[in-house]
Amino acid sequence: MEQKEHRRAAAAKIVCLCLVCALLGGAAGFFAAGAGRKRLEQRLTDVEAALAAQAGSALSGADIYDMACGQAVGIQTEYAVANIFGTAIPGAASGTGFVISGDGYVLTNYHIVEKAVQSGTDVSVLLPDGSSAPARIIGCAPALDLAVVLPDAAGLRPVTVGDSAALRVGERVYAVGNNLGEPTLTLSAGTVSALDRVVTASIGGEQVSLRVFQMDTAINSGSSGGPVYNDRGEVVGIVTAKYTSSGVEGLGFAIPISDAMRAAEALIRDGFVRDLADLGAVLSDAPDAPGAAVDSLVPGGCGDRSGLLAGDVITAVDGRRVSGCGELAAVLKSYRAGDSAALTVVRGDKTLTLDVVFDAAE
Repeated sequence: MEQKEHRRAAAAKIVCLCLVCALLGGAAGFFAAGAGRKRLEQRLTDVEAALAAQAGSALSGADIYDMACGQAVGIQTEYAVANIFGTAIPGAASGTGFVISGDGYVLTNYHIVEKAVQSGTDVSVLLPDGSSAPARIIGCAPALDLAVVLPDAAGLRPVTVGDSAALRVGERVYAVGNNLGEPTLTLSAGTVSALDRVVTASIGGEQVSLRVFQMDTAINSGSSGGPVYNDRGEVVGIVTAKYTSSGVEGLGFAIPISDAMRAAEALIRDGFVRDLADLGAVLSDAPDAPGAAVDSLVPGGCGDRSGLLAGDVITAVDGRRVSGCGELAAVLKSYRAGDSAALTVVRGDKTLTLDVVFDAAE
């Protein structure tokens, strides 16, 4: 990344972002504050009946919001931090999650529960009926900024998972979250403004690259981990970050739900994601043009077997362009060991297509 020309090319695509980490905690009477469970369940039943009648057609923002109120939850964590004198003082953070299965598993961002994981402290989930329940952290994937928690609660309603691969720029989307720690959910409407973006962030003490889609919906503290709906009421993403800079507005980012659900299944099964794809190559940013340069290969690894050579420059994976090794690393996170892909490779003055079947990352 030290070459100036490449830096300018990559800067348009790799965005240094600010994670939307909540700074507020202890919101009481969350979502349906003051409403009884029976009243909430009747409201959701009415909403589901109305949605079924409109199947296949676009829903209103009000319909999306009513549905989200039964599917999204608050995430609260408590932890201890040391002050300048070395004394432990309590801290708290809050964010959002959403139910992904009938048995109550909740998907959220890792950075929401990171402090609790590090300090071994409690996590609680604020449920749609206004009550709070303790929750276990089932699994975490810091490199993907994803975590799954399981609240001690029954009767939670899962979202309908959509196809994020079918998203198009200009498509209407709705982000739902616990913005600013307020006691009710908020909804932000906007459009998908870019696909296959890569953002970098410090998570778990390391810089990680995430493949995301960009949207112009308002994202505020507390909305991390919240669902992003399309206009058919399907969840197509999970809010993960926003871009903050003077003179810049409306740049929010979400992890595609197809990528997130594949990771969530592994987290529920194993507690971690064991089968991330590995190319079996040492990479760096190409010095003279956009792409990831192959510095060396693991002998007998999948890159070696595919015909890659040291000195090759990888410019795309399955047609998705990559401007450097950071973008390539982010794209590979959407693949698992055993998946196949077509690599577009520049070798001297030739452009080649090489088929690779990925190894498992160690």
